[in-house]
Amino acid sequence: GQVLTAQGAGADPAYASITTPTITRKTADETVNNSAVLQNDDHLYLALGANEVWAFELYLVFSSSATANFQAAFIVPSGATADYMSVAVSSDVTYLAYHAAAPNYVVVRGQGANSGIIIRGVVVNGATAGNLQFQWAQATAEVSDTIIRANSYLIAHKVAG
Repeated sequence: GQVLTAQGAGADPAYASITTPTITRKTADETVNNSAVLQNDDHLYLALGANEVWAFELYLVFSSSATANFQAAFIVPSGATADYMSVAVSSDVTYLAYHAAAPNYVVVRGQGANSGIIIRGVVVNGATAGNLQFQWAQATAEVSDTIIRANSYLIAHKVAG
């Protein structure tokens, strides 16, 4: 029920309780059409308590045209910081990028077919409770569907707080 968190010469080891991960899954496809304005995802967010630290992984399956492409970002409560890395794979290219929430956007070329993105990071919350909120839209507004598919998910592990 515990994990070793610190140990040093002449110091007693420190332990923390192991917590069950928080998992959020998209239960249905979500579509944006003709909009490059970031909007909150209906399912993919994490409630943060004051002064908590969370490690997270977001797995997305999305579809977007090569004109519309895909953009995404995270927003965090006032006083929080988030750093994350994204890996996106489509039919002809792989992207790897580092980001810091402010927001700092992930932009991925659409292929007109399903593509995948994995985003891993850590969010350090301040004194204000709120959400780590995933947002997304088309990178270029176009009259076509950009879709995040059902069963995309967010897994988070509370590591402090």
